[in-house]
Amino acid sequence: MIQKLIISLFSVFALILAGDSAQIGNGSLSNACYSAYQAMDQNRAEEAITLFEKELAQEETYIAMIGLARAQLAAEKPEEAKETLLKIVDVYPEETAGMYYLAAAYTQLEEYPEAVETYQQLLESNEDSDTVMEKMIACLWKTGDYTQIYQASREMYLKYPEKESSVRNLVKACAAVMTDDCEQDLLSTIAGSEAEYEIATLINAFHLLKSGDVESAASLLEDSKHAEELTVINNLAYGDIQDGEFGGTTVAVQNVFGVKGIIYGNCYGEKWDGACHACYSGLSTDTFYSDDGSTITIDYCELSTFDGNWTDGKPEGEVKMIYQSYTDDPEEPEPVEWEWEETTFNFQSGKADGRTETVSYWYNGDGEWSEDKTVIHVFSNGRAQAFTAETEDGERLVYELRQYTPGLGSSYTETNCGHSYIWN
Repeated sequence: MIQKLIISLFSVFALILAGDSAQIGNGSLSNACYSAYQAMDQNRAEEAITLFEKELAQEETYIAMIGLARAQLAAEKPEEAKETLLKIVDVYPEETAGMYYLAAAYTQLEEYPEAVETYQQLLESNEDSDTVMEKMIACLWKTGDYTQIYQASREMYLKYPEKESSVRNLVKACAAVMTDDCEQDLLSTIAGSEAEYEIATLINAFHLLKSGDVESAASLLEDSKHAEELTVINNLAYGDIQDGEFGGTTVAVQNVFGVKGIIYGNCYGEKWDGACHACYSGLSTDTFYSDDGSTITIDYCELSTFDGNWTDGKPEGEVKMIYQSYTDDPEEPEPVEWEWEETTFNFQSGKADGRTETVSYWYNGDGEWSEDKTVIHVFSNGRAQAFTAETEDGERLVYELRQYTPGLGSSYTETNCGHSYIWN
């Protein structure tokens, strides 16, 4: 019903744009209604209210009443909109769009139990509306009844398991309840899903962090071999909940400088604050064939980590980055390190700023690391900038300067190297 009525409203807008007059529902699209909807379309809500009221003074039609209610909501007059919508629901009970906008009015008025009840009535008449379920759950979060939120989120997930928002709601609701029984129910509910490994790992890592075992938590979250399984659903989080928002120790899957990764630390009001650790990793595999027909598969793993302080959701001040790559050869007892880089950035409002030196090391295969080179960049607003450097070719304007170990000289890049570190 809701979808049907929304479509009919879109039809009204189409008629308005075409300049036609038509019979809609129980009323007609008069000149006043035409002008009112046109004003709505141009974000002139107060003018629309006046025009709809003029129309309703002549004749109370459904299309004018619903238009008035929508204009009142747009003008942030929810109390007036509620009165209009209660009348619509009473006179036109078969038109469920009235209830949809009534729930919106209750939400604007912060009358969340009434909004939840209205959305529940809508669901009874339209069982397949994921939009209504999402809006109802959003209102439930304002009530603080975490058990009811979990039950509603679980129901939505079972109906719409393919929607990422269903998974996020369910996991966050479980975090709010935070009991062993709820976590077991969650893991049972999502068993066999694409995000099962991701969710189970976030929960395990969270409890390890809370117990103080940061090393074990990092080992779970920095596992290059499971990088794809760990980042199936972006912006998925598990952690302490305060007043319906994350507030305390939190583990989340989100973009880390433009790459799908992991971050953990303290999150308050949906923003990271204080000491945080972020990372992203990757895996590639090569298979080698020998003359005797045997094969060997070697995994090449990469891991980038960032440690520092976050303020108002963004890295601020000194942040240390470590990049490492290694091979995992089944014929070797331990993974073999190949490359290691260390960079210390200075961040301002989430953007790299100033000169950085990346020191690179390589593994010589005999248990020793040797310094390979130092790479220099200069950042402004998060992006690498051209800077003046002394090179073997004299003074040059470069974007990247590479200084190798003594005796091996240097090299440089005069075109934009594209390096950027901006926290979004």
